[in-house]
Amino acid sequence: MYFMTDDYRQKYNELRKLLLPQKPTDWRHVFAVCFPTAELVAPATQAALDVAKLTLGRHLPPDLESLLLTSDGVTVESVSLISSLSEIITTNIDYRVNRVRADCMPFDHMLFFGSAYDGDMFAYPISQKDDYIDSVFIWGHEMDCREFFAYSLLDYVMRLSAYATSP
Repeated sequence: MYFMTDDYRQKYNELRKLLLPQKPTDWRHVFAVCFPTAELVAPATQAALDVAKLTLGRHLPPDLESLLLTSDGVTVESVSLISSLSEIITTNIDYRVNRVRADCMPFDHMLFFGSAYDGDMFAYPISQKDDYIDSVFIWGHEMDCREFFAYSLLDYVMRLSAYATSP
């Protein structure tokens, strides 16, 4: 679990007041506020999302799908905070089907969608009922640990922003 310093908590609370009232989420506005230097690209197409669903054998979480329909991935300072749809497919196939990390616990209960600068990755947990839990976990690649990180995709972006801007 990541603990909040006073500086982090203040920045995080400022972002919550600014961004949480909006429905539906305006992802371009979120990234303009949280990461002004973020690189947003052309959106993914509905056809590409349909292919992803077939390839992965499951739908994507609604907020991730909404973000990908705004920008097919988001990069900040060479870090894929949100991977492109093709990267999401490749990473999940590699970890869940091809077992690129056979020395770790199985990854069938996670849908990876982003990475940290240090090699850790972020994922939606998948419940025993085979549906997504509306939260984000971080997978620590060195120790193969999986920990809660955020309550939603929006919360994930706000927390990363608060961490990045806190002293």
